[in-house]
Amino acid sequence: MTPEDIKKSIDLAHYVRSCGVDLAGDGTELKARCPFPDHEDKTPSFFVNTAKQVFNCFGCGRKGSVIDFAKDFHHLTTPEALKKLSELVPKVNGKKNPIAQSNSLVVRPLSSAVNPEPGTLHLLNDIAEYYHRALFGKDTRGLDYLKRRGIHDVEMLKHFQVGFVTGSLPRVLPQDRIDELKQCGVLNDRNLEFFTGCVVVPLKNAQKQVVGFYGRSITKRNVEHLYLPGPHRGLVNAECAAVYDDVILAESVIDALSIYQSGRKNVIPCYGTNGFTPLHNELIDNAGKPVVIAFDNDDAGTKAADKLSLQLKQKGIPNSILQWPDSVKDANEFFQYNKDINGRRTLADFDKLLKKVKWSKSEIMISAISQDDRKPEPRSSGERTRKSGSTNRQLTLIKHTSSELLYSNDRLFYKLRGLYLNGVTSLKLVVTVSRTRSSVSRA
Repeated sequence: MTPEDIKKSIDLAHYVRSCGVDLAGDGTELKARCPFPDHEDKTPSFFVNTAKQVFNCFGCGRKGSVIDFAKDFHHLTTPEALKKLSELVPKVNGKKNPIAQSNSLVVRPLSSAVNPEPGTLHLLNDIAEYYHRALFGKDTRGLDYLKRRGIHDVEMLKHFQVGFVTGSLPRVLPQDRIDELKQCGVLNDRNLEFFTGCVVVPLKNAQKQVVGFYGRSITKRNVEHLYLPGPHRGLVNAECAAVYDDVILAESVIDALSIYQSGRKNVIPCYGTNGFTPLHNELIDNAGKPVVIAFDNDDAGTKAADKLSLQLKQKGIPNSILQWPDSVKDANEFFQYNKDINGRRTLADFDKLLKKVKWSKSEIMISAISQDDRKPEPRSSGERTRKSGSTNRQLTLIKHTSSELLYSNDRLFYKLRGLYLNGVTSLKLVVTVSRTRSSVSRA
């Protein structure tokens, strides 16, 4: 296999992520702090161009293709890098992977983690349980880390199967499963665990099967937040969207655990500021519930919250952005011990913030009704066409009480109830439509 074949066959971003680099962003430009150990990069200066399949670190000056990255990252010679990379090409999901052409650039997924096969799913479930037992084992580093972050509810940790990776898995695995776990990214090419030294939370699909992991390093390292290679798969606590009247979206898994532990169990984590995935989008769409966006109190969190809020408004989903106190960065910090108040904030303190949220205005929904009303109705062949502007389609407020609003145009009456009768974090709206005022009043 030639160097050009390797460059065309291995997607650079997939490979970089498989090495533990947390690439952020969307589109063609992805960025991260420089992963090379001799460059202490405090701000992201390492970029991957997914269209050109090249990387460039503006701090240390390294750049090139996937081959150059493998050489520099693993300290390999060119022949060693070519051999290492060529071993990744032949099989995906255990089968020869046909090369796919896209914009004259030939790329293929790095691993079967993109779509784990049924046997692998069962293995991932077993591994999740192994990691979970390890959290409560002799090695207490993971549990100690969670306690330092204020996360201590054992029942919650069991509910979400939170675990810790000690690095002992390869010693207990059957030999015939090693290659399988290498392909899905749990083990690297040296049989070392990808999440070693991390607290891990299983990510599950709609059938409650483990399809991925979120890993949070408990030590200071270049990358603190880890996921299996490939696109994000699975969610945490997705079932709450069907149970509760509204959904809280946290920026991270640790933040979501902090909110859940406080007593608000209607929380689902995103995977960072750019981590509102298609799975999140589909879940929120199908649930149709109001959403509270509880992202971090920093520039990145604020911008991401505003962007997501607009996205949800455009889909007609009521939402609000929770504002943390000025001295608080995120949900986890909000619930940690605070010497200024000589204790920890409680659920009551969190609910006070929820009471202050400003929901997306109901006029958006009213406008949507009005727009639908402007659509022409089917006419019989003998009916004359109305002249443009001959009717008034504008909604007019004709009644306003403490419990309902009544709007009308030249054809229909709309009664909106529930605007002022909601709970702390719920927004229920009942819209009744009728051709006569008496009918809508009786409804």
